[in-house]
Amino acid sequence: MSYYIELCNNQVKIVNAQLRHDSSIVVDAARTIFTVFDADAMENVSHEIKDMGGKTDKTQLIVNNNAVLYKELRVPKLDRKQTAKVVENEMLSVQNSRQSQVSTWIGLHEKPDAEGLTRILGCALPADRLNDYQSLFTAIGCKKPRGIDVGNHALIEYIRCSELADETAPYIVAEVSTGICRTFLFDQGSFIMTRNARVATDDTNQLIQTIREQVSLMQQFQSTRRTDARAVMAYLFGDLNGMEYLIQNCTVDDDVTDYEALPPLTDITAPADFSYLAYVYILGSVAGNYRDVNFLETQKNLKKEAHAVSADTKKTLWIGAACMIPLALAAFWLVSQNAAVQKQVADEEAYLSDPERVAKVQKIQEQQSQINLYNEISGQLEAAQYINDTYLPTAASGLVQPFYGFKGVQVDGISFDSSKMTAECSTNNIDSPYAYVNYLQGTGRYQKIVYNGFTKNDAADAENGNGKLAYVFTVSAELYRNSPALSTQGDTILGDFAIPDTGVQEK
Repeated sequence: MSYYIELCNNQVKIVNAQLRHDSSIVVDAARTIFTVFDADAMENVSHEIKDMGGKTDKTQLIVNNNAVLYKELRVPKLDRKQTAKVVENEMLSVQNSRQSQVSTWIGLHEKPDAEGLTRILGCALPADRLNDYQSLFTAIGCKKPRGIDVGNHALIEYIRCSELADETAPYIVAEVSTGICRTFLFDQGSFIMTRNARVATDDTNQLIQTIREQVSLMQQFQSTRRTDARAVMAYLFGDLNGMEYLIQNCTVDDDVTDYEALPPLTDITAPADFSYLAYVYILGSVAGNYRDVNFLETQKNLKKEAHAVSADTKKTLWIGAACMIPLALAAFWLVSQNAAVQKQVADEEAYLSDPERVAKVQKIQEQQSQINLYNEISGQLEAAQYINDTYLPTAASGLVQPFYGFKGVQVDGISFDSSKMTAECSTNNIDSPYAYVNYLQGTGRYQKIVYNGFTKNDAADAENGNGKLAYVFTVSAELYRNSPALSTQGDTILGDFAIPDTGVQEK
């Protein structure tokens, strides 16, 4: 048997269940704790599981609360790694804060449209919430958790395993729980969208009116999608007492919509007091493929990638420092040699002031030619030094250096204005632009990273080997305001923008 824990906004549901090889489900016990998820809730969940008996090695969480972020996306045909990069970048736009998050997606099993794009449902969880959920596994003594799922995926899996799986006509699924009414639209067997509304469950008449209104709004949306197919069926589920009464009274005086209870899964063995309508999300997670959405595995892979990027950054800094040392030594030698020659020329001119030393004028002219040659070489070296300082920053260039610290991305130029830095970049790897943006955001040195996608570089000609990279893109970094002015080589280039105090020490 395995424990399935659904984390809602104001309650935690626990079911001890098992999926057999014949796809039947056996439910041993079920509990509901009315609490907000916090440290006390962890202790209560641990106590309830111990009271229900059995080991907790096989445990899965279903996050079904406001912590989950969803966004519908249309993406081209890509492999899983490339799709993950696209989803990660797109999910950052769902929230306005710079809070760290972990994202994945739900495949909606639709065929590509005329443009070759497929609909998927992106979902994300804040990284700190994932840490709390892992703490819950530790609190209940689960050393090898199965994974972390989300509510929308669990419901989609429930529908896929129910008698509605083959239904092609549009229909609406509505959840009625304490304080909330969620409506989900399905059409041609695919999930389309969801809506949420606050409800007062202590007033039955008002609750029925709200359910009808939400179903009507979803029907209106369906009519904008397909005028030839209306959603006339609405299936209700939830954990409120009297669900059958709600269903019957929603149907009264409504000649447009038929209300029924959400059909049960075909083969469930459970205690007599077990109401499947209250545990639909958990049953969907039991019956479905939990590996499609597993935030634990996604977070583990992100940590591996971050470690690899960090190692590459250190390598780039060491290379940059190694390149600077020979240039600095050469510049010092030339300055010393030039000073020595100038002193020698001054002595020679004083010596030649004597008429008897006219014979040495020719020697002075030769030495002056040597000085001119040294000055020319020094000027060329200063130009090379300027290019090196501009395009190969050292570790002390706190705002510019991170742009050069990502393996696989070539920075073709950086420009500044009063509030941001803009880098023109190119790469041969289609994954690099998204990873590059997330890498810059993760440094904590910039207020905001602006990225509008990459394009194919028409100037690149791999066949002729002209050295141009295949893809080009632009990244802008908006800088922090109200900081002390930052100067480089005596010239203030950033005005009142400077590196924020992130606590990161330069290596």
